[in-house]
Amino acid sequence: MNMNDLQKGIFCIIFSCFFFSLMSVFIKISTANLILIETVFLRCFSALLILTPIIYLQKKPFRTKYFKLHFFRSLIGTIAMLCMFYALSELPISNVIIISFSKIFFIIPLAIYFLKEKIALSSFILICTGFSGVVTVIGAEPYAEKIYFYFFAIIGAFLIALVKVLIKKIAMNESTLQIQFWFAIISCSILLIPYLNFISIPSFYDIIIIFCSAICGLLAQFFTITGLRQAAATKILPFDFFRVIFGIFFGVIIFSESISLNIMVGTVIILFSGVLLIKKN
Repeated sequence: MNMNDLQKGIFCIIFSCFFFSLMSVFIKISTANLILIETVFLRCFSALLILTPIIYLQKKPFRTKYFKLHFFRSLIGTIAMLCMFYALSELPISNVIIISFSKIFFIIPLAIYFLKEKIALSSFILICTGFSGVVTVIGAEPYAEKIYFYFFAIIGAFLIALVKVLIKKIAMNESTLQIQFWFAIISCSILLIPYLNFISIPSFYDIIIIFCSAICGLLAQFFTITGLRQAAATKILPFDFFRVIFGIFFGVIIFSESISLNIMVGTVIILFSGVLLIKKN
């Protein structure tokens, strides 16, 4: 792997963070009118509607030799979405995204165990420093009474970490569109029966919001998969901290979430650690 590949991988992860945060905005908006299972199913179904004609026009193969990996990844990814979207429905978007960053502590041991990758001690120290910035951002949490929802956010963070490691393995053999298509169709199949038990007719506004969330989610997946194909997971996934910055930005601009001294200090620590990681790698 040369430096150019590493830089491409890092930029892909940063773009992924932006679209993930934007998707979270649309999801939080949608949960005001739809129940959780409707939001998750319609988001996955919208993604399937978008991907099917793209794959057909590009004449990409629908078949896969790695169905078990796709199924396992899709099952875990679906549960992760349910957990994270549930947390988003009740907590500030910036807080949920900050909690989601904790997955880096799951990704590193998972990548080392499953992908046989290595990480330098100095890089690990910088990652820990970056996470201390995340802890600083959380600060004196005014939403302590909603600890129940933070529990789901942490579970979602762990499952997302596992999904990213599985994607890294699948991406060695299959295209990005294949990976996205199989996730969309398997997740829809998993959610179909639960959705039919709660089905309602969404408004045109809700459909637009869900469709926008699906587009952002697909773009986030695309850049994540592309980045993982470019460079080692332990090298580029630490840059997921950018979703913290985007989350704070969207939370303030769209949901009028307050910016405290803790948030400002923590963001500086995160940025400082990130710059050092870029220079080191």
